[in-house]
Amino acid sequence: MTSVLAGIDEKVDSGCLTKAMSKQGCEVGYEGAPESWRVIDMDHPNAPVERARKCDYLLLADESSPRRLLVVPLELKSTGLNPASVQSQLQAGAQAAERIVAGISPIRFVPVAVHGLKIRRRTFRELLAKRIQFRSGEYQIKTMNCGDQLTWALE
Repeated sequence: MTSVLAGIDEKVDSGCLTKAMSKQGCEVGYEGAPESWRVIDMDHPNAPVERARKCDYLLLADESSPRRLLVVPLELKSTGLNPASVQSQLQAGAQAAERIVAGISPIRFVPVAVHGLKIRRRTFRELLAKRIQFRSGEYQIKTMNCGDQLTWALE
């Protein structure tokens, strides 16, 4: 599947690729990530996304067991989360991902909201009720704290 990531590299400006996932004091670790992966900084001027709404990062990784492409749009907030805003931003990331990974299968899709402050129970329930559309499916938003390893959200 490394050739799939190479194909993705052809669709994305290399200036958009990054190793660090950090915005406004909120950082995500990727210890234990698959061997082959790419992170697209969606705030980069040449990022493959519309300017109006976007998520912060799009992680694409080659999973080996089972063999598939992992697609993770991430929205980082050092403060609390606004469920409607987070949903809109992650949905924009999903739409960008659909264009980037068109024709690639199988895919595991996991939208992730990262937050710095404790989420109130009502806000958390509202966020869990939101869904992100990707291809023909609907996906629940996973949450994690700033500073955590991304693998925690993917289990």
